[in-house]
Amino acid sequence: MIGRLRQKLANHEFLRHVLTLMSGTAVAQLIPILASPIISRLYTPAEMGVFTICMSVVAVVVTISAGRYDLAIVLPRKEEDARGLVKLATRFNTVVCTVVGLLLLVFAEPLAERMGIPGFRWWLVATAGISWAFAQASVFSYWCNRHKGYGLLARNKLGQAVATTGTQLGLGALSWGPAGLLVSTFLGQAWSTVNLFLRSRKEIYRLPHTSTRQLMREHRKMPLLNAPTALMDSVRTNGVTLLIGNLFDSVAVGHFGQAWKLLQTPAALINSSLSQVFFQKLATVERGGMLRIVRQSAVRSALIGAVPFTLIYFLSPPLFPIVFGEPWAMSGLIGAALVPWLFMNFITSPISTVFIVTQRQGTLFWFSLPFTVTPLLVLWAYHPTVLGAVTALSLTMTVMLAAFLVLALWVSWGYDRGVGRKADDEAAAEAEAEAAAEAEQLGGPTT
Repeated sequence: MIGRLRQKLANHEFLRHVLTLMSGTAVAQLIPILASPIISRLYTPAEMGVFTICMSVVAVVVTISAGRYDLAIVLPRKEEDARGLVKLATRFNTVVCTVVGLLLLVFAEPLAERMGIPGFRWWLVATAGISWAFAQASVFSYWCNRHKGYGLLARNKLGQAVATTGTQLGLGALSWGPAGLLVSTFLGQAWSTVNLFLRSRKEIYRLPHTSTRQLMREHRKMPLLNAPTALMDSVRTNGVTLLIGNLFDSVAVGHFGQAWKLLQTPAALINSSLSQVFFQKLATVERGGMLRIVRQSAVRSALIGAVPFTLIYFLSPPLFPIVFGEPWAMSGLIGAALVPWLFMNFITSPISTVFIVTQRQGTLFWFSLPFTVTPLLVLWAYHPTVLGAVTALSLTMTVMLAAFLVLALWVSWGYDRGVGRKADDEAAAEAEAEAAAEAEQLGGPTT
């Protein structure tokens, strides 16, 4: 039976790659989970709230710091194009994070006071460096994803988890407070970046690459359409955190952040692996097969997530105060309220890249406008208690993500019937048009 299972895995490349990533991701996610009962006693809800607020700033910056060129690394057929995109994304990331750091240096004090963390204004400046480390690790990860280096990615996730969690425990024991959480996060991401760079630098930096100007023209939709869409998505997600801090206090943010982080872990364990492998698969699928693959992904995710999320709904309220201590009881109640939102996010996250692959970023952009504004308006208008606000927010996001799923299926259906095209198709069309124009100017035949 084991032999038959191995033979099936050998013949099923997609499943094999997912399991490879999950093996490293599982252990990487298990490390902070096992350490959480200790970490929750080393850091208070208020300190965790400060950390969550700072990481919300990081998340917004990371969304656009590489100009979304990192996602495009998987798409080109030519290796020199992919190498050029790595370099372009790295330069973009460095410039953007430097500018953000300078702006935060000037405006850190009023921003920190507005966010309710006046004593940590200088750590807001440090979020620029943390953002660079996160984004650069993402750039190298997409290069590894392109070349199906899932074993390396799995080991890298494990090393990052060890570095981050180990430092959190050590600095927490030394009573560093929120600073310890931020420093440990930076060190973990810095380790991840350096490790991936050392493993891939020969393949990227010592071989020819396409010119930056040509790549910027071919992939212009990434910063022009995909980046604003991703920014709106990040503003929505992290705006929720900041708005909770503004409407309530850092303690409420700490409870929300703890519930979100811990309950999203089971989803991230499977979802991150599915998303990376699925993106690579979508980038190579031919017309006629897109809808089938996207539909299969949604059904598979729903079946995988049904039982775990049901257990989370019923078990998180009684288990949180037992595992993490009585001060974290509210986090358990918030966790149960988040389940519908997290479940729909689990289903839709792997298929979100279909808009990039089919060059339908404009469609996603227009959907993102109400998708961003609606939950923030709901939270602003209805917040009797932090639990009531999160419950209303979760139900709103569940409905919005259901609409997103329908949109992704519709785009896939359209692509199979000739609507939309991949990046390489667009580049080839532009090259053909330019050649035709030059031929016409010379008075020769056009093809």
